Amino acid sequence: GTVVEPFPRLAVSMMVKGRALRGAGGAEAQLFFLDGLGTPLPDPTGGVGLFRWSGTFDWQREQVIVPVPNGAVRAVLQLTKSDGSGALYVDDVSVRSAPDPDAASWTPFHSQDDTNGWAAVQPSPTIEAKSALDASFLLDAPAGKHGFVTVKEGRLFFTSGRRARFYGVALLPPAAFLDTERADAFADRLARSGINLVRIGDLETPLGPDRSLYDDTLDDTKSFDEIALAKLDHLIAALKKRGIYIALELQGTRRFRSGDDVKDVGKLPLGGGPAAVFDPTLKKLALDSALALLNHVNPETGRALREEPALAWVTLAGEITMFNLIDTPSLLSPTYNAELKEIAAKSNEVFGRHFWQTLEAKHWSEFAGTLRKDKVKAPIASVSHWLREKNFVDSLQAPGLDLIDDRLYWTASTWSNPSRRSLLWSLDGGLAAGALRKRKSDRPYVVGQWAEQTAGAWASPYEGADIMLASATAAAEDWDALVRRGIFVHPINWGSSAAGIGGGEDIYQLPEVVNGIPQVFSLWPHAASVMLRRAATDDGAKDTDKRSAHVRRAPVKGWDPTRGRFVIDTPYTQGLAGWPGDEPASLEGISVQTNEPFAVIVASSVGKEPIISSKRILVTAIARVEPTGFHWVDDWRRDVADPGRPPLLQEPVSARVHWNRKGAIKGYHLDNTGKRVAEVKLRRDDQGVELVIDGTASTLHWELVIE
Repeated sequence: GTVVEPFPRLAVSMMVKGRALRGAGGAEAQLFFLDGLGTPLPDPTGGVGLFRWSGTFDWQREQVIVPVPNGAVRAVLQLTKSDGSGALYVDDVSVRSAPDPDAASWTPFHSQDDTNGWAAVQPSPTIEAKSALDASFLLDAPAGKHGFVTVKEGRLFFTSGRRARFYGVALLPPAAFLDTERADAFADRLARSGINLVRIGDLETPLGPDRSLYDDTLDDTKSFDEIALAKLDHLIAALKKRGIYIALELQGTRRFRSGDDVKDVGKLPLGGGPAAVFDPTLKKLALDSALALLNHVNPETGRALREEPALAWVTLAGEITMFNLIDTPSLLSPTYNAELKEIAAKSNEVFGRHFWQTLEAKHWSEFAGTLRKDKVKAPIASVSHWLREKNFVDSLQAPGLDLIDDRLYWTASTWSNPSRRSLLWSLDGGLAAGALRKRKSDRPYVVGQWAEQTAGAWASPYEGADIMLASATAAAEDWDALVRRGIFVHPINWGSSAAGIGGGEDIYQLPEVVNGIPQVFSLWPHAASVMLRRAATDDGAKDTDKRSAHVRRAPVKGWDPTRGRFVIDTPYTQGLAGWPGDEPASLEGISVQTNEPFAVIVASSVGKEPIISSKRILVTAIARVEPTGFHWVDDWRRDVADPGRPPLLQEPVSARVHWNRKGAIKGYHLDNTGKRVAEVKLRRDDQGVELVIDGTASTLHWELVIE
C-alpha cells in the first residue's frame, strides 16, 4: 500500500509469468483506493480491475494508468488467484505517480520510521516507593479487607457493601512461578502501578519442572509440582498483602499424557478442546484438578483459594468450547466425534449449534454447582473466549454461572491507514461495540483479557492513547473489570527491550507483552486512576441498561473518533491523547497544548484530592516507541521484517502543561522509576504554573508539587 492523496493518476507496472492458470480469469490484479479511515473508494464492494491472466505464458510486462478518485488517501494493490490450479509468478512490481513518475513511487520493500533524534528509553527496573509514580494509594490493602467479592444487582460488590471494581493484568506462562525475591518485587511494581488484580491462567502449560502446575516428571497430569505450587502460593500471598486481587482460570493449556487414561491422547488439543465438555474421563480430570487446587491451603495466607476473600472470581476454562468446531472441525478425533454424535442421538437433539449450547450449558452449570457444594465463595464464570456467536453467548448465562468473563481483542480494519490504526479512530464504538454482544444487564461483565491484535508486531505505536481510551471506556460503560494481556518473564528489566529481542534466555518474540511496552506501563498510574477512581457522579452507574441497548458514536466523553482525539477529563486525571490537531485542551485542573501530530500528555493527582486542589501531580508525556532497527515488510505495515534490537527508542514530545494551582510549586524531572533526577524551571502566572516540555530530555514523567 502507498499514499496517493497528492496525485491525479497512478502508473502500475509488473512482470508476470503464468503456468496452467484455469479459465478466463485464473488470476487477477486489483487496485483498491481507500479514504483516511480505510473505506474503499469509490465502490466499497470491489477494487479497480487492472489485469487478468489465464493459461500458460512466459514473463511479460503489464502496465496500466489508473485515475485516483476524489477522497482517496491510500491505495492497496491486491493479486488474487481464483483457485488452486496452476501458478502465477510476479516480479518487479511498482506503483508510480503519473504523469510525473519521479514525484512518488512505491515498491514492496522494508519500511521503517525515521527515528533520528529519538532518545533511548530508560529502563524501569522498579518503582520507587512514595515517589510521584507510586500509585499504590489507589489500592486498599490487604486484598479482601472488605469481605468476599459477590454479585449484587448485576454488578460485583464486596460483602461489606462497597462496589468492587478491578483494573488488572494477565500473566503469560510461566510468570506465575517466580522465585520469592522476584515475586515480591513484581507485586510491589504492580501495586505501585495502580494494578489491583492479577489474572492467573494457563498454569498447566507444560514448560518443565518448577514452571508448570503439573509435575512434568510424571506420565500423567494428576499431581501438582510441589515447587511450582509453593511459588504460586507465595505470589498470591505477596499480591494479597499489597491489595491486589486474584482472578483464577482453571482449565486451559493442559497437555494430557499417557497415564491419564484418555482416548486419543496424542490427538487431543490443549485442555482437551471440545471433548472436555462431554467426555466423562476428561470432565473428571478437570474437576478433580480444580477441586485439588481450590482446596489446597496456602501456608502463607492460611487459607484455601475456595475461602480466600482475595479471590475476585473463578473462570472455569479459557477458550475451551464446543463452538471452536465452527472454525476447526478437525479438533475432534474420529473417536470423540463418534462419541459426540451418539450423545446427540440419545438426546433427540439435532446435531448443531443449539445442541452444542445445550450440552455446554449443562456441563458448566454442573461444574459450577460442584464447586459451590465445595464451598467456593467467589463468583464463577464458565468460558472466557473471544467468540461472539449467539448460541455460545447464550450458554454463558446458564444456571449457576454468576458473571461473564470476556476476551476482547481489538483489530484495526483490514483497509485502515497504518497511521490511524488506533482505537481512537473507531467509528463503530471501539471496545464498547465489542462488549455489547456479550454483556447482559443482569450479571457482572469483566474483560478478563484485552489487547490489540498487531499482526505479529511487538506492539502498536499508538498503545499509549489506546490504553487511556480503554480505561475510560470501562469506566463509562461501568464494566466490573478490565484486564490487559499480559506479563511475560522477559524482559526482566521493564522497558529494556521488547519481549524476545533482549538476548540470553529472552528469545520468544511474543506480541503485546506489557513489560516490553513503555507506552503502556508508563501510563498505568493514569489509566488505573480513570478506572478505579470513577466518580460517584458519573452517569455510567445510573444508565447502564440504556447504555447497553445501543452503541453510540462516541461512548466516552471527550472522545472524537472522527479526529482520533481524546480529551481526558475526570476530577483526578486530565489530559490529551491521540491526534491533538493543534487544538489545546483546557480543563478545570490543567490545560495542555502541543503541536505534535500524535502524543499522550496526561496528569493525575497523587493522593486522594482531585487535581484542582491536590498538592502533588504526576505528568506523563509519551508518543511512539519502537525497538532500534525495527522494520516492516512494506508501507502497508501488515508484516514484520525485522523485530529490531535494544534499546527501545522514544519519539520526542514537546508540549506545555499548565496547572491551575497557586502556591510554592516546584517541578522535577523523574526517571522511569519515579526518582527525582533534576529540578525543572516552571513559568508562573496569576492562574498557576506552566511546565514546558521541550522534547530534549529522555524523561517521560514530571512531578509538580507544593512543598
